[in-house]
Amino acid sequence: MTAIARKLGKALDYPPKKILGLVDYAGGLAWLVGMSALWSARVLVNPKSFRETLVRASGQAAKHGFAALPLSALIISLISVSVAIPSAEQLRQFGANIFIADILAVGLCQQLVPIMIGIVAAGYSGTQFAAEIGNMKVTEEITAMKAMGMNAVKILVLPRLWGLVLCLPFLTLVGDFLGLSVGALVARLQLDLTFNDYFKRVLEVLRARNDVAQGLYKSISFAIAIALVSCYRGFKVRGGSGAVGDAARLADVDSIILVIGINTVFTIVNTF
Repeated sequence: MTAIARKLGKALDYPPKKILGLVDYAGGLAWLVGMSALWSARVLVNPKSFRETLVRASGQAAKHGFAALPLSALIISLISVSVAIPSAEQLRQFGANIFIADILAVGLCQQLVPIMIGIVAAGYSGTQFAAEIGNMKVTEEITAMKAMGMNAVKILVLPRLWGLVLCLPFLTLVGDFLGLSVGALVARLQLDLTFNDYFKRVLEVLRARNDVAQGLYKSISFAIAIALVSCYRGFKVRGGSGAVGDAARLADVDSIILVIGINTVFTIVNTF
């Protein structure tokens, strides 16, 4: 009976602990969002600090963002082929070959490319952010920074945040171009559409809609979410090196969930 009572007590104690953990997580993340916004405003009005932060952000963009270009290009190419081939097969049955341009222009630029770029950034950049800051926390480098009067949010978070905001829209534009180009090749080989007809239709569709702009808005939102949640996971590291790996894993999971959630909100708002 004692063992059963102990297990029952643990089971009843689990939900409150989980809820308190979520409240603590949300509160800490909200604090980091507020501090990042505050320090961004301060840096923007200080030319010297702005230049220093921009230099650090450029380094972070090159190290964590633009370095993911080959991987992003590969994934976007494979996704584009996977979407274009079955779409072309269905359209050919109805004699609507030209509408493959519509499907790819809307589907890639508005949905698939921003999402896939966000997921790649979550795995490639977000995990590194969490691991780097978490390792600094374990080795007490952050404590030393505070003792020297340096602000961890300004020095560690802003360059990563700005760097990801700088590079994700660029990666999204490259992904749009690459995805549509792969679609043009599929349309040519499978539907006998000329490149001229295909891209003419793509431009007509994109001019009539704001899919490219929506994709860029999403990429900026994804960058902010990924950078902040990943840095927060790094700051929350407790213990030894094993906790750093856990922080990187949780940063990846949290970032992917946020990417999908933000994309869903954008889709609902733009639809209704």
